[in-house]
Amino acid sequence: MDRLVLSGPAMNSLTSAIPLIRLARPIVGIDDELPEELQEALAAQPELRVVFDDLSELRRRAYIDWIAGARTEADRHEHAHLVCTVLRLLSSPESTPFDPWATPRD
Repeated sequence: MDRLVLSGPAMNSLTSAIPLIRLARPIVGIDDELPEELQEALAAQPELRVVFDDLSELRRRAYIDWIAGARTEADRHEHAHLVCTVLRLLSSPESTPFDPWATPRD
């Protein structure tokens, strides 16, 4: 079985037809792009801002993208409220990580 090997002009014509994937937004610091709805929610409850800042950058980015990606303003406010609820649960002393394989305690 013969293999088709492309090089030179043939390869360039193929690769030029493939669009480049560009980042939708420039890479900036997390604080520079906090959605307004999340800023308002965290300003109203400063203790949650500390919890938010303690999260990993990946998790903070996921929350920010989730809020910013909402289609309507009402959805962005709801998402910000839900993020604050999660932060409140994470900050409570009785919160424990969920382990689905843990044996129930009597």
